[in-house]
Amino acid sequence: MTSALAPRIDVGVAHTASEPLRLRLSACPWCGSRRRTLDECRGGAVRDSCLRCGAEHPRALETEREPARAVPRAAAVGAATRWVAHAGLASARPGGAPTRETLAEVLRAGVDCVELDVCVTRDGALVLRHDARLAGGRRLSSVPLDELRRRDHEQLTLDEAVEVVGGRVPLLVDVKSRETAAPLGQWLRRRRGLDVLGVCSDDREVLVEIRRRAPAVPRWWSLPAVPCSRPEWAGAVVEVLAQRRGLRGLVPPLTDLGVLARDRPLCREDLLHLAVIPTRRWLPGQLPRLIAEVAPAGLAVAHGAVTPALCAAAERLGLQMAAWTVNRIGLARQVLRCGVQIIISDRVVPLSLALAAATRS
Repeated sequence: MTSALAPRIDVGVAHTASEPLRLRLSACPWCGSRRRTLDECRGGAVRDSCLRCGAEHPRALETEREPARAVPRAAAVGAATRWVAHAGLASARPGGAPTRETLAEVLRAGVDCVELDVCVTRDGALVLRHDARLAGGRRLSSVPLDELRRRDHEQLTLDEAVEVVGGRVPLLVDVKSRETAAPLGQWLRRRRGLDVLGVCSDDREVLVEIRRRAPAVPRWWSLPAVPCSRPEWAGAVVEVLAQRRGLRGLVPPLTDLGVLARDRPLCREDLLHLAVIPTRRWLPGQLPRLIAEVAPAGLAVAHGAVTPALCAAAERLGLQMAAWTVNRIGLARQVLRCGVQIIISDRVVPLSLALAAATRS
């Protein structure tokens, strides 16, 4: 059900011929979706419910006036979208460690940028790995490079990855642990001619350290931070319950997690769907304070926290906006409508082709 039916509904709002009546279905009070469905119940009654979370609405097809603001240029924005290959297209590998083969796939995909997750080993080697811990729980910073390579003979260092990429696409370096910041800052100072979109982290201390050691390299703040401990996860869930009026508020993110779980085992970042819900309201107003701390060039925001208000606030402050990790066409369209310019994805080729086809049709 779309808002195309809305103009036929009389809501008693005065308007003139020069100002056409533009109505849309009201947002679901639980999840914010405007996708609604009508079901005929027993006895002829009509039930109006949300297609996303299933919440029922007290009045069938309740509508509201379209806000008087500029309509997003979806087609133009989609054509200008920049695509970033998440984790070197290696999120399915153990530890999210890209290989020469996955990096070659990145180059064949024709992406605009490749994200490389970087950790440091006990002997100071910068290695490409999404997970800062081994499967048994040991931190990578306590493991020497030779032991890591005995576990994974295809494990690449950052220097080896740069040789493979060969300057053909810019790099977005994502720092996965605080102890990685200092050696990475020194590495970046030695690689002054390297094409780097930026250094990304959800840790303020990391970005401050990179700013001190390699001030010429752009910094990107990843928001919100992924909770690391059980108390942090518990706090995120409690905040969701408080803001979303009970357990029903958990339905949309849990539904998304169920879709992901059918395809692969869930990881900690998947659970971020729960943690980002409370940030949607306060994050736009916090941007001035956040950027004053680390002077970032851009924001990499979890797609669940991306809103039009956040994108508008970032544009006013001169910040680029990237959304992660966007692996479904519906999510890609959603963040583009909000105003995102950069999409970080594990599925850059199918998503970019689908959006291009939709723009041409």
